[in-house]
Amino acid sequence: MRKHSLIKLALVALLLLGATAGFQASAQDADALRNLQVDDYFALKSVGGPRISPDGAWVAYTVGSKDLENDRSETRLWMVPTAGGEPLPMTAKGSSVGRPRWSPDGNYLTFMASSRGQGSQVFKLDLRGGERVQLTSVEQGVEGYEWSPDGKRLVLLIHDVSQEKASGPWVIDRLMFKQDYVGYL
Repeated sequence: MRKHSLIKLALVALLLLGATAGFQASAQDADALRNLQVDDYFALKSVGGPRISPDGAWVAYTVGSKDLENDRSETRLWMVPTAGGEPLPMTAKGSSVGRPRWSPDGNYLTFMASSRGQGSQVFKLDLRGGERVQLTSVEQGVEGYEWSPDGKRLVLLIHDVSQEKASGPWVIDRLMFKQDYVGYL
């Protein structure tokens, strides 16, 4: 547990160091300042959901971007070694995935993604190679999940649609409806 805390601290320090270097570089380019353009917004990428592997050797994270031409956004899954090195894309361009989770043994990387109109489902990637495999097939989709400590099961958060009651519109056909003697509620 202490090792994970040290790695998280190192990641935060690297992010702060990168932000400081970017600030210094932008201060040097003060002559080249310009107003923000719409294309600048679409060039931004958002990084989120970092998860450190159980052995502490890898960090899995998501990178979100926007596509102006197709009016879409995508979120891809990436991995990078904690010792440094090039990031590896784990999902293809055009995909949209949720935050990654490591299996307790560290052999699999799981994430949520939409699948054939079923809503979000849980998928796994075998880090030893192969294509993604769909683990769930829930009609209303999966809202969240976690691995069991032994790595044999998943706990799923599913919205129960059978509990929803379809309430029709309220029709008010009289003037004295819910008056509290000060005004209408």
